[in-house]
Amino acid sequence: MRLLLAAILFLTMTLNGLAVGGKFGAYYTRLAFSDKHTGKFADVVVRLDGLGGQIIFPRQSSYLPLWKNNNGAWYFDQLVPRKGDGDGIRPDALNKYSYVRVIENKSQRVIVHFRYMPDFDNVAPEGVVHEHFTILPSGKITRTIRKGTKRFDDFIDPKNVTIQTIQLEANGIKQLSLIEAKPQHADGEPVIGNPAKKVCAKRPIAWWKFDEGL
Repeated sequence: MRLLLAAILFLTMTLNGLAVGGKFGAYYTRLAFSDKHTGKFADVVVRLDGLGGQIIFPRQSSYLPLWKNNNGAWYFDQLVPRKGDGDGIRPDALNKYSYVRVIENKSQRVIVHFRYMPDFDNVAPEGVVHEHFTILPSGKITRTIRKGTKRFDDFIDPKNVTIQTIQLEANGIKQLSLIEAKPQHADGEPVIGNPAKKVCAKRPIAWWKFDEGL
């Protein structure tokens, strides 16, 4: 009976992400930094109790993540150089062009989306960068980096993605592989639209205009 109860308890803990290694999962919080203009969900933390540490996406670094455990803290590589109205590790002083959000939060994996403008001289759609971190309880992480482009077909190009695979370790972050993006700049297929309607089917009985409100 005791063995059966122990097996049931282990299975329950595993399904809830609380296996022998401890908790695994992401949550929003507000870390104790000096700024006063942020709410209580300003930062993202991913717990990896099995490895004795956390991945932190803090506003203090404009959300560039770091791996922290009892041995120290290490920022992830800044693969896309960033410059803005801030300095040092926080190039976006007010994080007006930077944000982070949890896309998936399960016991098997966590996916975090990190979006930012690396150059404040270009805040158009082609200047944006989207990074996704797929994090496993083992500490293995697949990081994808997709840069904005002027053409939508170039943006969704499967080869317009840099892929970095890394492993969290007790004394830092180890890069396992890095595959650079190689955009193809291929011509997109034309989209055939419907013919434009030149005559209105019915005229409205009445209609009103809104002013600018100011």
